[in-house]
Amino acid sequence: MCPDLARLVIVVDEFAALLQEHPDLGAVFTDVAARGRALGMHLVLGTQRASGVIRDALAANCPLRMSLRVAESADSRFVIGSDDAAQLPGGTASRGLAFVRRPSDGEAHAARIALTAPDDLRETTEHWAGHVAPVSPWLPPLPSTLALPASPPADAIVLGLADEPERQRQPWVTLRPGDGLAVIGGPGAGKSSAVAMLSAQSSRATVIPSDPEQAWDHVERLADGTAGAAGLVLCDDLDVLVSSYPPDYAQLFLSRWERIVRSPHGAVITLSRVSGPVGRLVDALPKRALLRMTSKVEHIASGGEPDAFDRARPAGRAWLQGREVHLCVPPQSGEGRNEHGGHTGEPPTWRSSGNLAGVVTGAVDATRRMLTAAHPDHRVLGLADADALGHPMPGDPASPTILIGDPEEWRAKWALLQNVRTGGELVVAAEHAAELRQLAGARELPPFARMHADRAWTVSAGQRPRRVLLG
Repeated sequence: MCPDLARLVIVVDEFAALLQEHPDLGAVFTDVAARGRALGMHLVLGTQRASGVIRDALAANCPLRMSLRVAESADSRFVIGSDDAAQLPGGTASRGLAFVRRPSDGEAHAARIALTAPDDLRETTEHWAGHVAPVSPWLPPLPSTLALPASPPADAIVLGLADEPERQRQPWVTLRPGDGLAVIGGPGAGKSSAVAMLSAQSSRATVIPSDPEQAWDHVERLADGTAGAAGLVLCDDLDVLVSSYPPDYAQLFLSRWERIVRSPHGAVITLSRVSGPVGRLVDALPKRALLRMTSKVEHIASGGEPDAFDRARPAGRAWLQGREVHLCVPPQSGEGRNEHGGHTGEPPTWRSSGNLAGVVTGAVDATRRMLTAAHPDHRVLGLADADALGHPMPGDPASPTILIGDPEEWRAKWALLQNVRTGGELVVAAEHAAELRQLAGARELPPFARMHADRAWTVSAGQRPRRVLLG
């Protein structure tokens, strides 16, 4: 048998300031005043200005009126029906003087508000010493820090705990296999923690690295289906990752992501804002969780309802499918964390494996010195020295050769370039991406490579370009 609910006393100080901050609460208080007494709810409102603030419908259901000294006669008449409260003298002698009008009174009566003495507080404490706190009519607020449940469901990944006050319940929110979710929030809102928490729950999850080169390789394999049996795909700060690519790479990267989010494995991405091409990707995901945003404009632009914006939303608190949901935090000390898809290191260092290789670079002298030290068993020559070798280039295994030149030098020696392309290996520095298509004949976009970091692409006859480290 459920215990009887206790009476609820709602006390609001500075009622006018509350309505100014939350105008929609005016209708709520009007409804509480109209029906609250029958439900054991009592309303006490305090304000410096009553006229023009308290609606007539609300005032009609507040029969007990009390007015201390007010500055305007209109406020006095609104509360007690006369100008008496406005005519009270000022000064310390008038402190605590008030006019009280009860429902049965024809006019207000003067009264002095009593002070509470220490003995009064002591007697009240002793009187209620054995009192048991009544059952709360609502559930406790969502916690500010939430650990993963000790016994999570076997067929789902836990996201967090939802608050459903209208149903008086706080159920766990989960991701089923194949679900997709976009987590959007400002700095420090809890995006990275959400990715770590989801990764810790699945040994088959793939976490996309933050490094642009590694991310490019992972996304390519996932989109092409060459990554093997993949589980949930997780990516933190996808918008930041996309912005690190040139436009042609960003376009291809996002098109591959569109294939990933529509795959049966499911994907969770986090980002700071929804704009541009990334917005189309977010729209393709069935669920959207809004963490704390930097402004109400960003909140609405991300698909949030205006009333759901909370500037003081704690980290990890999200608005998801019309409910407040607090996301779980990842396990401590990395316990259970999945590192699949994490850091894979630098690209492989290039080593000439054949008898003939050509290198296209603007830094000819520095590259020649570097490759001479790295390939002591090769002849490392500039293109200016190649004429002495004759044409076609020798294929003698005993004298493997590496030729180095800038793009203009290679264009001037087209026959030699064709010899390298058909019988050897051409290496193009990442700073000369345009020459990769022209000199190496590569038609498709090569793997993304950072410029000014000794990156290059190597192309052999009939093969796709590969990213390598020259030094």
